Amino acid sequence: AEQTLQLVNPTTFGVPSAGGNALRVVDTVVGGLQNYVGDAQLGSTRGMRVETELYIPPDPTVAELLGVGFCATLGTRFFSHIPSDNGYENGYWVLYTTNPTGPSTAGLPASATPKLYFVLASNDQMDGEITRILAVHDPDDVGITPGEWSTVELVLDPNGPDGEQLLARVNGAVLYLGNIPQDGPTRGMVSMGYRVGLGTGVPTYGGTWIDNLVVDTRPGSMTIADILNPILPTEDRWLFFQN
Repeated sequence: AEQTLQLVNPTTFGVPSAGGNALRVVDTVVGGLQNYVGDAQLGSTRGMRVETELYIPPDPTVAELLGVGFCATLGTRFFSHIPSDNGYENGYWVLYTTNPTGPSTAGLPASATPKLYFVLASNDQMDGEITRILAVHDPDDVGITPGEWSTVELVLDPNGPDGEQLLARVNGAVLYLGNIPQDGPTRGMVSMGYRVGLGTGVPTYGGTWIDNLVVDTRPGSMTIADILNPILPTEDRWLFFQN
């Protein structure tokens, strides 16, 4: 189901503060939940850049799947354990998954350790494909520390040169840099989602926690190369919430 935006004090739930209140998406009934910012036309003119902070769960043995994405126009359940009931997710997602015996229904392979994915969700229930994996990394490779906040950056430049149209970074490390996939979306909402595994109770700290979310509709002259080697302009930046 979709969830109304909830801005709460993370320290109330045992989550360290990034400076104040944060957005929490939490699934308390194992059904999976999503939140959105913006609308289906976001980024349709010149692409966009999304920056935020994502809290990484402290216990990798608890079965959790959390994610933040963009270019979404559909989705409610966030990768249900029943694939035919997944809610038609779409868009690009950075997904962090812990215990592989839990919420492994996002079309991800089994793994004995936590993994970080960048995927194109394409669950239209017509082609049998829930997600298309564009990149996979060990959390250590991108400086992720359980129980701490990490930065996430997503950039779409549909008019960019070959190999520089889509970028995903975590803690400044590149997860994916390349072309927009065939049939990949070029506009849509910023999205957040969370679910726990079947038979798993939601821990006190549970949820996808987001803070300091900024969406930049990006001047047409700014390229991904400019972002990777930044002196960034500030126009057209929307601060949705900051502490």
